[in-house]
Amino acid sequence: MFNWFFKIRSYENEVHARTLNTQITVVLSSTGIRPAEDYEMVVAWVAKNRERIDSQEYGDSCDMLLDEFPRATRVVVEHGGRHFGAAVRR
Repeated sequence: MFNWFFKIRSYENEVHARTLNTQITVVLSSTGIRPAEDYEMVVAWVAKNRERIDSQEYGDSCDMLLDEFPRATRVVVEHGGRHFGAAVRR
């Protein structure tokens, strides 16, 4: 309510990753962590779990990413052509 008075800002890092069949966007709350560090962490995890992400439902992949990254505020997992997918906001 008084954000304009206190000038409270919240920063988020947005990371985009890709598997063979999906486009993944993870938005992480920034607590002083550089975007490059978040990118390396998320992309490495997605590469390690690529087969599982591609074989399950999009909503299940969103839940899996939210469980893995506690700072994640929003996860979007879309089809490679971005015609359909799932989004989960914490």
